[in-house]
Parts: sequence; structure tokens; C-alpha cells
Amino acid sequence: MGLGDLLIQAKLLTAEQVKKALKLQAGQGGRLGDSLVASGFIAQDVLDAFRHRIPTEPADIAATKINETDLLNLVDEFLDGDGGRPDIPRLFESIHRIAATLVGERV
Repeated sequence: MGLGDLLIQAKLLTAEQVKKALKLQAGQGGRLGDSLVASGFIAQDVLDAFRHRIPTEPADIAATKINETDLLNLVDEFLDGDGGRPDIPRLFESIHRIAATLVGERV
């Protein structure tokens, strides 16, 4: 999920504003955030605060909105071939990424 999608999901921008800023970015180059600020769609301080916020961690599995079957499939996906030992860092990274996406945070 890109910056524009995250800002839309956070209700800081509309899809139309992001579309216009992407058009500006395509013509002038640079970063999407710069185009959003230049277009007046978002203030620089609001964009900076959004980019640098600390993602909230879900209190429990239920708060991630990942259903039990999906979670088990995710764990199974990261089991390697030698006796079913999971690649724990990769597993936690994936769970964090999924949970953060579900709550609208950027990882």
C-alpha cells in the first residue's frame, strides 16, 4: 500500500486529490508527498506527522482482524522443510506487516 492509499485510508485526502497529485508528480517528477503539499492538499507538518507516527500494535490477535484460518496458513507458509521449524523473524515481520496494513499504518 502506497502513501496515497494510506492517506486516503486515514481520511486525510480524497482519491481525487491523490490522483491530481500523481498527475503533477508524473509531469514534474519528485515525490508524491511533495506534489501533495505543492498542490495544497495537505500541509507539510501534517504529512510529516503522518509519515513519522509510531504504529500502534494490536492488543491481541483479535484486534489484528486476521481470522484464525489465515493466521494458521501464514504460520504454515513460513515453516521450513527441516522438522517444521519456523523462520521466526520472517514470520513476525509478515504478521506485523499484515496487522499494520489492516490498521492503516505504514511499516
